[in-house]
Amino acid sequence: MIALLRPVPPFIEFCKAENNSLSIGKTVPDREKLSKIIDSDAEIESIGYLLSHGGEVFTDTINIVGKDTLDTIEECIEFSPEYNELTFKAAKLFFETFPEVPHVLFCDTAYFSHLPDEASAYAVPYHLREQGIRRYGAFGLIHEWVWGKVKDISDTSVHKLISIHLGDSPNIAAIKDGNPIETTVGFTSSEGLPSSHGCGDLDPTVVFQLYAKGMPFKGIYNLLSNESGFTGLAGKECSYLDVIGDKADPDVSGVKQILLYSIIRYIGAFVSLLGGVDALVFVANDLEQSRKFIGEICDSFGFLGISRESIVEMEEPAQEIGARNLKTKVLCMEQDQLNIMVYDLKKTVNREI
Repeated sequence: MIALLRPVPPFIEFCKAENNSLSIGKTVPDREKLSKIIDSDAEIESIGYLLSHGGEVFTDTINIVGKDTLDTIEECIEFSPEYNELTFKAAKLFFETFPEVPHVLFCDTAYFSHLPDEASAYAVPYHLREQGIRRYGAFGLIHEWVWGKVKDISDTSVHKLISIHLGDSPNIAAIKDGNPIETTVGFTSSEGLPSSHGCGDLDPTVVFQLYAKGMPFKGIYNLLSNESGFTGLAGKECSYLDVIGDKADPDVSGVKQILLYSIIRYIGAFVSLLGGVDALVFVANDLEQSRKFIGEICDSFGFLGISRESIVEMEEPAQEIGARNLKTKVLCMEQDQLNIMVYDLKKTVNREI
């Protein structure tokens, strides 16, 4: 059995992978509750953890966990306290409980740790950059997997790629020859596209305007991180699938137009930064429901020689895409973070053994 743990504040989500099936659950980060996730007598092959934000400390996506690694994870709590503290608690407990089992840490910002300076820098005094105030990106596991998958199934014609991850936390990355050169996510996932509960791009002076009106900083953080985005715009709980659905709900249809506009705006900018693009790749764990929305995005890029008729859905076994005579390829893939973690965990542990 393989065990995976990732933070989903205020819970820790755990996944058990066994016999090609996944079972998923959540628990509060209580030591007693956490210890009941895995039976101490169970035959455990390996345990993996997701670190949402590795700052400038973790620059490798996949890391073997040792005692020193736990101290390093603790150092990273400050970058994303709400998420990283949960990962630290889980890793510390299970590393102590199962010392003989291979433990692997996945860092979701590491893929973007070497963004070009012009992409990672904020226009703030340099001493703040030295203190770690920069753009870090996120969802690196997804985007790194997308690049690897495309290279596996294409000829050598794909060098410039835009990876579009659709879901409750949508985000986009521009990749050139395997290296990310830009992403929608900044210091945290609060920057970028609006999400199910997060505001996305926002003028920072809004924070001070709200504070001046009497809202405490904790309340402002909760407003922008948990009560905004699709949910805030719709005035009710609203997920990505609600947004792209065909329900005749004027509140939600307005949210869809805002999300569509934001995605098109970023893709257009990334095409310019790349100096053209060889492939647009859409990845979602609910591809069937996303098809129509992906088509609407593609309709805005006729100048690239594509339309919704250009879309190729990648399935297993992987198809060869190099033969398609298109200026820009459009690919769709169904995948999620947990499956990628399971695959990489097995590969890493086998390599270490």
